[in-house]
Amino acid sequence: LLHLMPGCVDRAAQRLVANAPLVLQVVMAAAMIWFGPRHDAPRLPRSVRRSGDATGATLKLTYLSPDGEEGYPGNASVTVTYRLDDDNRFHMNWEAVTDAPTIIDMSSHVYLNLNGFKNRDIMNEYLKVNASYYLEKDATGTPTGNFIPVEGSVFDLRTPKLMEELSQGAVYNPIMALDGEGGTLREVAEVSIPEQGRSYTLHTTARALQVYNAYNMASFYTSRGLESPFAPA
Repeated sequence: LLHLMPGCVDRAAQRLVANAPLVLQVVMAAAMIWFGPRHDAPRLPRSVRRSGDATGATLKLTYLSPDGEEGYPGNASVTVTYRLDDDNRFHMNWEAVTDAPTIIDMSSHVYLNLNGFKNRDIMNEYLKVNASYYLEKDATGTPTGNFIPVEGSVFDLRTPKLMEELSQGAVYNPIMALDGEGGTLREVAEVSIPEQGRSYTLHTTARALQVYNAYNMASFYTSRGLESPFAPA
């Protein structure tokens, strides 16, 4: 019943790098600039989506991101593993090994819809995120480094909120600073449609979660992206 929209796998910075070029020790990486001053969601070539090894309920994708790709130094050997276990839990694991100082911030642009494929949008879903703070953004959508309490704001998702009320006919796209210790696997979010008895929970080791209601996508693709990049310290 859960509809997963296809998405891409990202190697590097997720709205974390502003005002490129980057200086990594003594190596300068003239990173591509997307959306003004920030390097936003660089994407691995399509070949990474086609090459992989499927065994039972597991799919492993591998890719070598060569030194200098999109301006980043170092060869990065990347592995992404998707697995469905016997308890109906879907796992996404990212690994990367590099031979030079570089930026690695892997994530996934998978979109989810509990209503199923092309049935309707996600405005009838309830979202809960365990986050007491969110990241402030500047006019370009880049985090400023300031953490703002969610108390009293439209980003207070500590109790379930209806997506229709959160969206209000516009894009809803906050970056939530997750409660708990980064690096430890913990439950950080829950999405549900109570009247249908459908729900899923999200567990991650990341410190931040970007919520996206996909409001500006075609209506039958409208779904939710829950993306867990590593927030700046």
